[in-house]
Formats: sequence, C-alpha cells, structure tokens
Amino acid sequence: MPNSDHVVVLVHGIRDFAYWQVDVRQALEAHGFIVEMTNYERFDLLRFLAPVPWFRNAIIDRVWHQIEQVCKIHAGKKVSFIAHSFGTYVIAEIMRRRFNFAANRIIFCGSVARYDAPFEQVSHRFVAPLLNEVGTRDIWPAFAQSITFGYGSAGTYGFRRPYVRDRWHTCAGHGYFLNKGFCETFWVPFLETGDVAGSQTNPQLPVWWVRFLYVVQLRFVLLLLLSSSLYFVPWQRLDSRPVERWVETAEHARKNGTIHPSSPLPNDLVQARSAFEEWWQNTGLATRRKLQPDLAYKALSYNSRLYRMFERQDELKPGSSYWSEQCLFYFEQTQIADKITECLLDRAALFLELSQIEHTNTDNFRRIAESGDLVMNRAISLASDAQKPDAYRMASRFYYNLARPRDGMLSLRWDNNYLALAVKRAKQAYELDSANLLNITQMSRAVQRMAANPPQDGQANWTEDLRHVQKLMAAAYRARIGSLRTPEALIPPANILAVMTMDLALRDWRASPKAGANAEQGLALLKVDALPVQTDAWALVRATEWAKDYTFDLNYDLARIRSAAVQLLDADSNPQADGMFDDAIVDLKTAASAATATQLRAAFVSVDAEPSFAGLSELRRARLKEIVSIK
Repeated sequence: MPNSDHVVVLVHGIRDFAYWQVDVRQALEAHGFIVEMTNYERFDLLRFLAPVPWFRNAIIDRVWHQIEQVCKIHAGKKVSFIAHSFGTYVIAEIMRRRFNFAANRIIFCGSVARYDAPFEQVSHRFVAPLLNEVGTRDIWPAFAQSITFGYGSAGTYGFRRPYVRDRWHTCAGHGYFLNKGFCETFWVPFLETGDVAGSQTNPQLPVWWVRFLYVVQLRFVLLLLLSSSLYFVPWQRLDSRPVERWVETAEHARKNGTIHPSSPLPNDLVQARSAFEEWWQNTGLATRRKLQPDLAYKALSYNSRLYRMFERQDELKPGSSYWSEQCLFYFEQTQIADKITECLLDRAALFLELSQIEHTNTDNFRRIAESGDLVMNRAISLASDAQKPDAYRMASRFYYNLARPRDGMLSLRWDNNYLALAVKRAKQAYELDSANLLNITQMSRAVQRMAANPPQDGQANWTEDLRHVQKLMAAAYRARIGSLRTPEALIPPANILAVMTMDLALRDWRASPKAGANAEQGLALLKVDALPVQTDAWALVRATEWAKDYTFDLNYDLARIRSAAVQLLDADSNPQADGMFDDAIVDLKTAASAATATQLRAAFVSVDAEPSFAGLSELRRARLKEIVSIK
C-alpha cells in the first residue's frame, strides 16, 4: 500500500460488480494515492427504479458503514471520493444526512444525484468544487429522472450551480470514464491540485429523444394513467391505524413510565413501532399527506426520541438521525411551518447530545458546532411567537455544551464565547416565558457556569447576577415542587438550584471582610436552598431504575455542597465540621462507585481546582483524592 496521506474511496453504481475499480485503483496507486473500494453487491434495476426508501436507505447505510471503517483505518488522512451512477446518489445523501462526513475532493460521473442536492448547506464538509463529469451521450441519468422519483440527470445535463464544476465530454456514454487512461488524464490532477482541465467548450446536445424524456417526465405520464385507472375503483378510506396505534402506545408508555434505556422495550411498543415504520416506508407522499399534521408529527417525533434515548452515547445515532430527517423532510414537502420548526427542534436535540459526546474530538466538534449552529438559527428564524422560547432554550443548551472543556475536566476553564451565547439565548427564552420552569432552569444553569468561569469568578457584578437568578430559581422551584413527580422533571431544577446556591454562599464568604458573619449567612443559605434540595432529589431517584443515570452526578454534587459547608464551619471554628466532612466522604464514595474512568479523572483534578474542595485543608483534600483516584 502506498505511503500517502491521501485516501481515495471508490463507490460503484447499479447492475455492476465494479470491476472497473481495479483499473482505477491501479492508476491512482501508481501516483501515490491510497485507494479503498466500497461494495454493496449488485443492485438490480427494479430496486433502483422503485421509489421505496427502504431499498435506497439500506445501501446508503451499508456504504456509510464502510466509509467509517476507512476513516478509522486511515485516521488523520485526507479522504476523497470517486462515485459513479447510483454511487453519486449515495454520496450526495450521506453528505446531507451525516453530521461527521468530511471529504477532501469529490468526483461524480454518470451522476443521478438530484439537482437540488444541498451542496451549499454542506459545503464545509468537502473542498469545493465538487467535480461532475458529464457525458453528452449518457442517457441513463436522464432516463432515471424521467421514469421514477428521487433522482436527477446531472450526468447528462450537468448541475450548473455553485460549489460544483461540470466537465463536459462529447460523445461520452455512461461508462466512458471508468478506465485507467481517463483516471490518469483527468482525475489525478484534480485530486492532487484541484486542477479541472479538458472540458469541451461546445459540447453537443443529447439526442432528441433523451431531450424529450427531460421535457415529458414519464413518471408523471405513468401517474396520470394510474390515476385514471383508479377512477373506476371504489374509493377507500385512508388506513392510518398503524400510525394511530403507534402514537397511542407511545403516549401510554410515557405516561406510565415504562420506557428506560436500561430496560427492554415493552412488546406492545416494539410491535406498534415496527408496524408504523413499515407503514411509513411503504406509503407514498400522497397518502401520507392525508394524515392529520399533529398525528404525523407525533408519530415521527416519538420514534426519533425513542431511538435517541437508546443511542445517547452513540456518536452516529443512526435511528434517531434517520427519523428526525424523515420528520423534517415530510413537513418541508407539506410546507407546514410550525411543524417544520418542531422538527428542527427535534433535530437540534441530536446536535445537543452530539456536542456533549464529541467535545473532545476537534474535527467532529467543529463540524457539529457549524452544522448545529445552522439548525438552531433556522429554527429560531422560522419559529412562531409561541415556539420561540423553546427554540431559544434549546440553542442555549447547545452552546452550553459547546463551551465544555475539551479534555472533559469540567472544573477547569470553559469557553467564555459559547457561554456568553448560552446566557444570551437563555435570557431571551426566560423573558418570553418566565412561567416555564425549563426556561428559568436553563438560565440558572448558564448564569451559574458563566459566573464560575474566569475571569467572572472574581467579578462582583457576576456575584450580583448570580444572586438575582438564584432568588428567581429558588422561588420557581418552591412554587412548583408539588408538580415535579418524575426524576427527569425534578432533578435538573433541584441540582441547578443547589449548585448555584453553593457558589453564591462561597462567593459572599470570600468577598467580605466579615468572614465569620458571612460564614453563618452562607451556612443558612446552604441549609435552605442547597443541602435539602439535593438530598431530596437523591432520595427520589435512589430506589428507581433512574439511579444508574444519576448516582454519580447527584452524589458528587452533594459531596461538593457538604465540602463547601465544611469550609464555612471551619471558618467559624464550628465542631460540626468533622461530621459534615464525614458525610461528604460517604457521598463521594457513592459517586465513585458509579463513576466512569473519565469522571474519576475529572473528580480527582477538581479536588484542587474546584472552589468547593480547594478551600479544604490539605489533609482533607488528600482523603478525597484517595477516594476518586483510579486504582
């Protein structure tokens, strides 16, 4: 294998065992490239023409899996693509769907990709221009566009749009490009330097009947004939029972709390979801349009969210990504603006989770930041007045996750630029809907982290901002505590209130010359709005199946709060300090018992860096470090 930093991936078309890849591979390797081939076996004409998403999506998923393997094998190297025929459709769809797709050069030949492929929206995922080889005697792209749905004829007529360079070849047919000589003459220079040369200046037009296919789209003629024949068939009611059954079953499961990532899905839910997915994938747009918009949105959104629950730590998120795209694509086709926004917010939730998973991977982090920012801004721009608070809050959570330290050590410095955006969007959400506890919780989370980050951690104005928001959070929490009956509803506001109260107590104590008096005030504050709130949250969850998810976070923050209280007790020479520290040790041991290696490393660093721990005596900090050290 050549010793190169440039990998070229070959993607074949239909009715093809792709023997041409061998010739092209030899030509490229002779010029120093590493070449990897993809293979989805022989894809017959019937499946190619059938407008059934399942056939095409299966191939897209298979090729994407192979591309992932190539990227793992050749980590850190440039990756370019040469795709032929149906392979161009596959690559165009991967570019549109996959957040972490990245390419150097891309070459299409015999392309059946759609004219409206959103190259301008994904231009950050490849080095422009995309090179499109056009054969003026290539009839198959025009035939594919004319006879069925989902394809274009860029291989016959060119894309003729930004981010793409069409190169014309007179008298070239569908397989004209697939040989060693063409590769050496035309593709090697482009892959090496981006040079596009040799295009005919006055290419001939396709033959008259190919042009006729473009004008008279056969698929519409066939649809007209089919519609005419249906005139004589008794009209039948839309059978939406699989959709209705899925929504009903999903809502019942949510209401009863029978869905959790650590437990198998109930059989009735699995069966209802399978029936809905089969119905959706085998039903055309005309039939789907007959669904009530609310029913269609619930069905698609519930499915995406269910997949997302079980794909939380999966950086690919194939199921949730696919169904969120289905939701967005459907409502863009039906042009229902409020539902487009809802689908965008569901899609934003994916970016929110990806930004947390991938914040230690520089390249993926950058792509997620750019793509997610586009989704967030589009959602905000399309949102109605009623939807804007949710859009602003989701954007705030996204920027908050982007601000996390790249090494996972949360007690160290965060990115102030992203934090500022998180605070701005959270305040906008709160100003529009101050009655929503989710909005005050997110504003509190963003302000607490911004105030704790240098240089704000030493600024008096941020202490006052923290005090103001803490009062709002405490009042909102106490007013709604009776209605927070599930762990996922209670834990975020309880945890944020407890942590920001701890930060405020420590800041007041350190900022005033009256250390003793402020220590007493700080302790009183901790005993009202921190310790009981956090312990109540842990008491609620510890005997449930949610304990696995929250054991580390809740007990780690309990240890922090008690350690802060120890500092205030020591400042007043209060003998209760030792007992409080013993409780902190118990909390930290419980947290460590459920911690991952990354969480243990972060906790170990935080003992010296986190204000709630750093003010303890050296002996006490040594005992805490022993608990969270990796054995």
